[in-house]
This record gives sequence, C-alpha cells and structure tokens, in this order.
Amino acid sequence: MIFFRSKIQSLLSLTGLKYDLLWSSIWATLAFFSSQSLILVTNFLSAKFLGAEEYGVFSILISSAQLISLVSTLGLHIILPTQIAQSDNEHEKREMVANTLWITRALAIAIILVTVLFNRIAIEIIIGEQSFFMLFMVSTLLFFTYTESLVQTAIFSGFKKFDILFKSNVIKGGLVLLGTLLGAYYWGLNGTVFGFTGSSITSNIVGRYFIKKHLASYSITYDQYKKIAVNPAFMKAMKLAIPALKGSFVVIITNWLLLRLIIQYPNGFHETGVYNIVNQIKMLLLFLPSTLGFVLTPLLSSGDKLEKQIQMVLWVTGIIVGVNLVTGLFIYIYATEILGFFGNDYLQNEETLNVIVLTTIINASVIPMGNFMVAKGKLWLAFLFNSLWAIVQVVIAILLLEKDMGALGVAYASLISYVLHLGWTTLFFISYCYKKRSTEFANDTEILVR
Repeated sequence: MIFFRSKIQSLLSLTGLKYDLLWSSIWATLAFFSSQSLILVTNFLSAKFLGAEEYGVFSILISSAQLISLVSTLGLHIILPTQIAQSDNEHEKREMVANTLWITRALAIAIILVTVLFNRIAIEIIIGEQSFFMLFMVSTLLFFTYTESLVQTAIFSGFKKFDILFKSNVIKGGLVLLGTLLGAYYWGLNGTVFGFTGSSITSNIVGRYFIKKHLASYSITYDQYKKIAVNPAFMKAMKLAIPALKGSFVVIITNWLLLRLIIQYPNGFHETGVYNIVNQIKMLLLFLPSTLGFVLTPLLSSGDKLEKQIQMVLWVTGIIVGVNLVTGLFIYIYATEILGFFGNDYLQNEETLNVIVLTTIINASVIPMGNFMVAKGKLWLAFLFNSLWAIVQVVIAILLLEKDMGALGVAYASLISYVLHLGWTTLFFISYCYKKRSTEFANDTEILVR
C-alpha cells in the first residue's frame, strides 16, 4: 500500500517534460482503446445480425481492404509520426504532411481504378465469387477510407495530439458502428457493406475536419496540401517506410490468406465467419499485451542496465500470461454461452474457440520478447521470425483444410505456428541476454583491473 501511495505521489509531482510524457501516454492509450473497442463491438454485433455465412463474406471484404490500404500507404503511416516529432523545422513538417496525404491518396485512387478496370480478375482473386460483384465494387471505396484513416492517425501521433486523436476515434468509430448496424438490421449483408462503407467515408470527413482544425495551429493551409515538394526529410521517410512496413504486412497478408483459403473448401463462407469471430475474441484478449508492448518498447530502448530490462520483460510477460490464463479459463467454462450470443450458426464451435484462446496465451507471451527484439534494432531478424511463423501457419492450415477441418483446422495451424514462434523467439532472447551479460561482465572486470 505504501509502495502504491508513493508511486501516485511521484506521478502527481511530475512537471514539465515528464508530465507531458505521462499525459501523452494516457491519451495515446485511450485513443488506441477507443478505436479497437469500437471495431470489436462493430464486428461482434455484425456477426450476430448476419450469421456465420454472411459474416464470412463481410470479413473477407474488410480484410482485403485492410491489406490493400497497407500497400497504398507505402508504410508512411508508420514512419511519419517519428519524422514529424523529430523535426524542428515547421516548413519541413508541412511538406511532409502534404506529401504523405497526396501520395497515399493518389495511390489509393489508382488501385481502385485498376481494380474496377479488371474487376472480374480482382473479384476472383479476393473473394472467388462473381455473385458478389456489387458488394465488392462498393467495398473498393474502403481502399481509400482505410488509407486515409491510417494517415490521419499518423499525423495526430506525430504532432502528439493524442487527445484530439481520442476524440476523433470515438466519433469516427461511433459513426461506423451506427451505420454498419443499421445496415445489417434493415438490409442484411448488403446493408452491412453499404452501411460500413458509407459511414467510413463520413468518418473520414470528420477526421479531415479535426486535422484542418489541428493543422491550423501549425500555419498549414489547404493550399499547401496541393503542393508536393520533395525534401530530404520526406525522402528519408520514404526510404525507412517500406522496410518498416514489412512486419505489419506479413501479419495482415497472413490473416487475409487464411480467410481466403477457408473459402475454397466446403461451407467456406460459413467457416470463414466462424474463424473470424473467434479471431476477434483473440484480438480482445490481446488488448492488454498490445498496450503494455506500446509502453514497453521505448523503455527497453533506454540506457538502463540489461538486468533491469530483462526484469521488465519477465515482469510484463508474467502479468500478461496471468491475466490471459484467468480470462482463458473463463472463456473455456462459458464457451457455449459466449458463442450462443452470436447465434445458432456459431454453436458447436467450442473447440475452435478454446484452441484460439490457448493460442492467444502463447501469442501474448511472445509480445514482450518481440518488443525487446525491436528495441534492440533486430528488425530484420523479427521480420524473418514473422515470415517463418506465417509460412508454417499457412502450410499447416492447407494440410488440415484438405482434411475438411475448416475453421478448427486453421485454429490448430495457428496454435502450432505460435508454439514454434515462442520457441525461436525465446532462444533469441536467452542467447542475446547471455552474450550481452558476458560483454558487460568483461567490461566491468576490465574497469576494475584498471
């Protein structure tokens, strides 16, 4: 009790830079939480209203849009916040914002035009059913809205306006939730796609309003958006962007590919809907690990002693695993009731849900060590590990889908791949720490000898 009281008093006594950093972290966490929670609620209720088969169609359309939006941003949404935050030149910041907005918008529009022009080929690749032509054409607008949303978030983050990002996320997420559910309730699958797309466009307009209002304080006018002036800072951002994109791209394309593979087999859309809803439950359970990872990475990048960093990783891992074990046990006990909430279509899939929950516990325990790897600059090694994880998961998924295991087979493939991922990530962590300990010990010994 005394420990917590002293911690609270120390937080209340913070001033200046530390105080700003504390509140930035709080607002950033709230912004992340508001965005993710509203997305999850939209998915959960859409699954309930639509049923497994129609929700499967909706899932593959949304997953495809998310994948393509990553391509159209070129990874600039990942690098832009850092580049803005590190620049002291207001003119340079303005140019980076203008360049990023117009380049990503132009690329998103170009991808939409190519998709519309070669629509039959695109539909065959993405969803495999020409009967969903109208819904697919409408969903192509999401290529633009998702791209715009990612860049808007990057701009707010770069200027450290996390309080504005939080407000924007709440309004935007609320609009998407309302539009999607009204569409699902009154017009089924068609209404869901039209409602989701229309509300996404509206939310983009809201985001632009907040950006215009925010950018005005930096003397950035609308006319400056129209100019694409290549400067060294933006070229540096471009060089860093695509390598930074590789980690996110592996995860997103793997998730999309798994959904696309399930469609190919008997009851494909039904099984896709089942797998995606249990995967959404997994995302809910991963909220705590993701938030702690967001806080942990900059701490691990500091100049603290290795022993302290190791303790931090182990401490966070213990919290994550402990919390997920408790929630996992709860889900195991009430699996039937949880699936029953979404409707009869999702019942009889308790094993799939329980396998995914076990996978989540293993996945969560990898996150702190993954953040440690990134903090130490081992980005290419992290990319290699993620690529191996993806290959193993996809190969095993195909083998189990061939045995008509559907969503359950993909869930087991995910479990096996994460067990292996935990194995090689743990080996890296132990090996790295052992070598660094030996180096630190040698350096300390040399100092003592001197």
